[in-house]
Amino acid sequence: MESAEALRTRLEFRELIIDVNERRIYKAGKEIELTHTEFDLLTFLASNAGKVLSREKILNAIWGYEYPIETRVIDVHIRNLRRKIETQPARPYYILAVPGIGYRFTNARPT
Repeated sequence: MESAEALRTRLEFRELIIDVNERRIYKAGKEIELTHTEFDLLTFLASNAGKVLSREKILNAIWGYEYPIETRVIDVHIRNLRRKIETQPARPYYILAVPGIGYRFTNARPT
């Protein structure tokens, strides 16, 4: 049985595993290379799975300061993440856009 600490530091969604302490991502058992910012963004979204997160909240959490809300920086990083973690990036399963608000990470857990 795993410790409570280990369970809090590993997030699992379907075939995606995020090891927060090791800063590693695995999809179907294969490690995926992410940039520092991509890892932080993915971990933030996954830690809030099922919740709709506004662009402003994401910008403040990842970049740590007020950023022009019309910036496309989030979209660029989301597009890059989708290319790396989604089976079909054009039809995302994990990271979903919520028009006019921001993004939502799936809350589907492994079966």
